Amino acid sequence: MVFGNLSNLMKLMSGKFYEQVPKESIDYSKVLVNKFKENLDISKKKFNERIYNESIYYLCRATLYSSQALLLLTNQLKLKDIENKNFNSFREFVDKTKYFDKLKKILDNNKLLLELFLGEDKKEKFKKDYEEYKKFLEDFIKSIKDKNKVKGLLKYDENQLQELLNKGNVISQYQTSEEVINSIINLTFSYMKKIYKDINVEELRDNTMIRNVLKKELEKNKDKINFFGTIIIVDGLLMIHEEPSNRYIKDLEFSPEKYNQSLGIVKIYDTLYKSKESVYEFEKSTIDIFERGLPL
Repeated sequence: MVFGNLSNLMKLMSGKFYEQVPKESIDYSKVLVNKFKENLDISKKKFNERIYNESIYYLCRATLYSSQALLLLTNQLKLKDIENKNFNSFREFVDKTKYFDKLKKILDNNKLLLELFLGEDKKEKFKKDYEEYKKFLEDFIKSIKDKNKVKGLLKYDENQLQELLNKGNVISQYQTSEEVINSIINLTFSYMKKIYKDINVEELRDNTMIRNVLKKELEKNKDKINFFGTIIIVDGLLMIHEEPSNRYIKDLEFSPEKYNQSLGIVKIYDTLYKSKESVYEFEKSTIDIFERGLPL
């Protein structure tokens, strides 16, 4: 059975299951994902040592690598766009590759998939919520490019930051709803029917125990596949903290000394770290499935 398959289901939920990714992009993504994990581990170590500015800084560096891998693995970038190019900062990468515009494309692909999965009773509400969410994202992206607004965002407390993240969670809840999970399970069986001719897929589809195992696996891993709703918010917040966490920025009136236990971005570190962990799991699983194919 395709139970290992969390990666397959994760890719389905990203709207990019059938798109062919060049082998050279997959190979380079492996290098990027390794660097992503190295910086993620350093960030956690610094946080445990209470060196909070460096912890945030290395989380930003991890995001520089994860963002490149994500765009390669979803065919939003070609290898020539990033190979042998030294981006001095995450912001530089964002600006040169129009990163947030490309993330919005991934979200739009995801939206189309969710519309197929949702029933008519929920579809209209989802469309309304999604349009409000897109408007919020547009305003948020504008704010992280405005120095005066960035000054305020840097000082946001825990509640203000959580309020921003909750905007993305509204969309994520659709992605991991029971209705969508059941639709993904059905789609998985349909896909199996096409590639495994010697297996009675219809019998498997009707097997309650097998369906429950798949459902339980998905529900257990909800937190690992619902980062798409918040990724622009998380990455945008990290982008504005990259420079001031490393050195004093006169224009922003912010310095590494500001990063202490009372600062909002430090207080929500666990949430940010878990979000990056989810991206890591997604990218690692996607690379694995591209290389190994769909195992029984």
